[in-house]
Amino acid sequence: MDAVPGRRRGRNQLPYLEAEVLENPDRLFIADFMAQGLSDMPISSSKIYQDLSARLVAAAPGRVTLCFAAGERSRQGDGIVHGGVVSTMLDSAMAFAALSTLGRGESAATVSLTVNFLTAVKEGACTVSAGLDKIGKRVAHARATLSSASGTTAATASAVFTLLRRS
Repeated sequence: MDAVPGRRRGRNQLPYLEAEVLENPDRLFIADFMAQGLSDMPISSSKIYQDLSARLVAAAPGRVTLCFAAGERSRQGDGIVHGGVVSTMLDSAMAFAALSTLGRGESAATVSLTVNFLTAVKEGACTVSAGLDKIGKRVAHARATLSSASGTTAATASAVFTLLRRS
């Protein structure tokens, strides 16, 4: 059975090779941000970014800085920001760093994420800085640091991303 109705595949063609190139909206946003020399722009590609008022503060190939507001909706009952929110923003910053090096139609996906919580994050503005340690043809290794509103390093992370490159 053909993946695309009415289209026959050759012997060695896979269905995904016939599809149009899909653009990762975050990669496109970062590329435009860097090309236009922008700073401090809201990230609106996902509801969680909107809920956290996430912003791309700075970007260069392989390096990004994000900020977000850890408000009431991101806190646990004891007033501490949920570890899942901290992990999400660390992962997002590292993914953005990887995406900042990729071309049209290429993307990245997390395959391994390690988060180290150093101190509790309380409500307020947080900053995440991320950079690539190493990038190859198929994978990228990244690190990130999350600082709380007081400037204290609250968490660090490292991750490995698979790079989804066009052939």
